[in-house]
Amino acid sequence: MHVHIHPPLYPPPTPPTPQPLDATPCEYITTPAQLEYLAQQLTGVPAIAIDLEQHSYRSFQGFVCLMQLSTRTHDYLIDTLVLREHIGEYGGGACQGWGVCMVGRVW
Repeated sequence: MHVHIHPPLYPPPTPPTPQPLDATPCEYITTPAQLEYLAQQLTGVPAIAIDLEQHSYRSFQGFVCLMQLSTRTHDYLIDTLVLREHIGEYGGGACQGWGVCMVGRVW
């Protein structure tokens, strides 16, 4: 049996080179106003990388302590312990829809 594999119709994309670490601004989000501003900034961003740090010591289900978000040009650290009651208000808008690529890490 002879199988002929056709070359791809489109060449694989070349990922953009990330900015140097010292040229990438990082914001620590601790207030509802900052969280609302972040939600506005993330609207329309095509790709968002996310990493969650959770705590499960003496807890049945555990809970998220820190959320790290990155775009191609900016990094954000969100204190989810302080903003626990506000995450649901502002957190879903930028992450919904088919046009957003969410990149995460699972252990």
